[in-house]
Amino acid sequence: MQVRDISNNLIVELSTANGKITIAPSIGQINLALTATQTAAGTLAAGNYNYALNLTDSAGNVYQILQGAFVVTASVVQ
Repeated sequence: MQVRDISNNLIVELSTANGKITIAPSIGQINLALTATQTAAGTLAAGNYNYALNLTDSAGNVYQILQGAFVVTASVVQ
């Protein structure tokens, strides 16, 4: 999964290879994990972002299963 800003710059990449995505096929679940550093203001600052989640099967075929946009807003709650 890649998260990109509105200028298409790569902000963060999650994958099974880097341990940021785990898949539990028996329950149909995909888990995404970001560290506190990745969610800090320096990485995911307030702004608009796009994402795409691809799955690759054992034959090497790539399927985009999810895509969209989200907004990060600054919070005053600590």
